[in-house]
Amino acid sequence: MTVFEYLFFPPFDVIGVILALIYSFAIPVLLCLHYEKRYPLSPTEKGFMIFLSLVFSVLGTLWARGPLPLPVWAFLAYHFMTDRKYMELPNGVNLWIAGLSVFSLIPSWVESGFWGSGIPTAIVLFLILLLMTCFGSLGGGDIKMMTALGLYFPVWEIPSLLLYGCFIGAIHGLYLLFVKRKHRRTLFPFGPALILGTLITVCW
Repeated sequence: MTVFEYLFFPPFDVIGVILALIYSFAIPVLLCLHYEKRYPLSPTEKGFMIFLSLVFSVLGTLWARGPLPLPVWAFLAYHFMTDRKYMELPNGVNLWIAGLSVFSLIPSWVESGFWGSGIPTAIVLFLILLLMTCFGSLGGGDIKMMTALGLYFPVWEIPSLLLYGCFIGAIHGLYLLFVKRKHRRTLFPFGPALILGTLITVCW
């Protein structure tokens, strides 16, 4: 195991949990400081984001041994909170998610070839989600986030990434419609559903 693999894909042991704690605390705090003026969050929201980041990291990387490195889950936890509150997914965070894919993208390309890497997945996800914007209120941030996440997955994971996310989003929409009595055209953040769908895909 190389240094990069140990830092980003550690085993589920004491060191792995410590690294998950470090990433889950440091990255959200740094992002909150960087985006404080644009996306202010309350102390409670920040605490929940750190907790969410840790849960994502432990389940998605340490336990499931998924393709996403530990830091990516911290970025996704920040996305979860900003989209939930402001319905925005910062471009800078998407760039970090895409950039960190190099540590899994290159090895998968070497081992399985171009079609086994995440590049075709990212392209197909981008085109599908771009088409979905014609039939719904999917935002540009959702497309960018899923395109970045697609770099970590082979093409055969596309149905799972989309179906789980869309299913959770549909449940949320029905909840708003029938429980909260919102109008059927009420906009709501779709990013959290896509993030949870990604977590389910990894853990399943």
